[in-house]
Amino acid sequence: LYIFIGRKRTSDKPSPSLNAKAVIARILRISLPIALGSFLMSITNIIDLSLVMRSLVRAGYTESSANALYGNYTTLAVPFLGLCTSLTSAATVAALPKLTASYASGNKKDFLLRLKESIRLSSFVGAALTFGCIYFSRELLVLIFPNESATLAAPYLTMLAPSFILIGALLSVNTALEAAGKTTAPLFSMGIGAIVKAVVSYILVGNAEIGIGGAAIGTVAFYAASLFVSLIILFLKFGFRVDCFLPMLGYIVLAKPSAFVAKALQELTNRG
Repeated sequence: LYIFIGRKRTSDKPSPSLNAKAVIARILRISLPIALGSFLMSITNIIDLSLVMRSLVRAGYTESSANALYGNYTTLAVPFLGLCTSLTSAATVAALPKLTASYASGNKKDFLLRLKESIRLSSFVGAALTFGCIYFSRELLVLIFPNESATLAAPYLTMLAPSFILIGALLSVNTALEAAGKTTAPLFSMGIGAIVKAVVSYILVGNAEIGIGGAAIGTVAFYAASLFVSLIILFLKFGFRVDCFLPMLGYIVLAKPSAFVAKALQELTNRG
């Protein structure tokens, strides 16, 4: 609705009168691909479940052991993905009306500025979560779950951690594409990401030395591939703009040493 109303209000050309069917058809053309994107994520999770379980059994795990490993991974580590999505989506959704208005008015400079602001906010959250979970995965899990389960799931959360900053960038870029009328682009990029995830998970989870950790790596590959495809579409539309992503690189540079120092101080305190 933001996209449809924004274009209608900011258009300089008089538009012909639209009947109810035409309006509904235009809204569906915009909203249906966005809704299908959410549906695709659910389908991807179901396929992931089937692939991971079969791959674990193929790697030599018993069915009960495979269920226990997958349950530990999805119950303890995966929910942090939802936390990151909830926090970063607030920034990207808030940027949608302004992005739509900027694009509809033909102000490319303002559009890219709004995109940069969205990436800055989402990257701030994503970088903090990424390096926080890399260095403090077990400590974060112990706050919520029993010690034994948290210790088992901590390596998987560490493997998932790069996904958090990728999620923030992906949501920002996909929101910009939707505002620019490329509503099917996020669906296409996530479809490519889902294929990459299935292939990576199938190969790595079937390796007995990696096991369920391959599912975490596959998830990172999903967001990386989806972001890569969305970026290609964005750059084809607006040209290569590396300055939009400088805030993300800045937060990565700042967050890593900050988390490292905090971890070092924690270890010194524990020794003392």
